[in-house]
Amino acid sequence: MNSFSKSKTLLAKLEEIVKIGTEFTFSSDSTRNQKIETAQTWAKPLIENWKNYVTSNSHFKENLVVTQKNSGKCKVCCKFTYSLKVGVWWWVLDCDEGCIETQTCPSTLSRLCTDEVKQIIKEDIFKVAYLMTLEPDVTLRGGGGHLSFDVFDLFGECIFLKFLEFFHNNETSSKWDAFFGYPIEDYYNANWWSALECCEQRLTGTEFVNNLLKVCREKYLDSFLFFSSPPPFKSLAFVQTELKRLSIPTVKADNLPTNILSCVNQARLHYQAVNLSHVFKPQGRIEFRRISAQKNYEELIGQISFIFEKFECCYQSVLCDMQELYPALLTIEIT
Repeated sequence: MNSFSKSKTLLAKLEEIVKIGTEFTFSSDSTRNQKIETAQTWAKPLIENWKNYVTSNSHFKENLVVTQKNSGKCKVCCKFTYSLKVGVWWWVLDCDEGCIETQTCPSTLSRLCTDEVKQIIKEDIFKVAYLMTLEPDVTLRGGGGHLSFDVFDLFGECIFLKFLEFFHNNETSSKWDAFFGYPIEDYYNANWWSALECCEQRLTGTEFVNNLLKVCREKYLDSFLFFSSPPPFKSLAFVQTELKRLSIPTVKADNLPTNILSCVNQARLHYQAVNLSHVFKPQGRIEFRRISAQKNYEELIGQISFIFEKFECCYQSVLCDMQELYPALLTIEIT
């Protein structure tokens, strides 16, 4: 059990306990139109060259083990595992449509900022990518820079509903797009809920989610579930089911290739700015998809800090609500 008290800010506590997963993506003119199905041809040589460079030149090569697996998206992914002063840390080298993709060991922000992990991300990932003439593609053709946060370190029932309300807010989404410089025209890969519609109920996305939040408050919100161990998330299954009713507005969907539209409709929960499809999995997480590929380590840390500030706003808002009901509430506890 961890506690927030007056002696430590909410933000500082989040930085210590919440684990974050990253996806760095890199592409070039020769990769942008490539498909997963042909990864053995275009991605395998890049991954092999990358692996050879890191094993020969990494500052931590004496404490590095590389395993190559017939798995991952391209069936030739590599896992780089380091034995460091801060413990074992790893990252995976893989590919996705039109790009080379990495995933890093779920880590707290405090751990990501340690000298060793910082050096690995800067030198064994970003530096090598640039040496291989690959670069982050911040356009919609790029692979994105999705960030995942361990949900069970963050939420109780009240916080979850406040989170939904906060990230549905137009002011929040506008500030998000401005900070991340994200292309507003992305209406199929990482939509805000407000940009969608519910055809069966003839509602805009904004109207639909407002109704959804109203039902959640009336039916599921229990002030005594402010924080709990583990969080019950009584509202989450309902929210997941309901959000699947949202779809891309017809006027925009008509301009999409059939294969893309089919993929998006089949995984409606996944292809949203805030992806809630992984919350009930063994390592429950929320994924922020409306993020362009990070250009360097410093940009990554700035983005995570920005998102934590938004989480802190949610917590502070709920705390104010709770203290109006329970003035004696001085300490917040989360799992």
